[in-house]
Amino acid sequence: MKVKIFNGKNFRELEDRINNFIKDKRVISINSETTFCETRGLIWSVLIVIILYEEIDHCGYLDAKSLINFEKYKL
Repeated sequence: MKVKIFNGKNFRELEDRINNFIKDKRVISINSETTFCETRGLIWSVLIVIILYEEIDHCGYLDAKSLINFEKYKL
């Protein structure tokens, strides 16, 4: 098993990166957490996604539009 960690402020771009990454992986678990950070007086919402996976030749998630519902993270 392997672990991959993604993070970002642009949730749509992050969703695309994750979906492209998992196309040829067997996903065991996906966990996500939203956190906030402050940079130069601005507060940013950052989504952190941790994926536990195994590498395989094919994956049953290929037809899924998205495995994570990013709509709940809109602020």
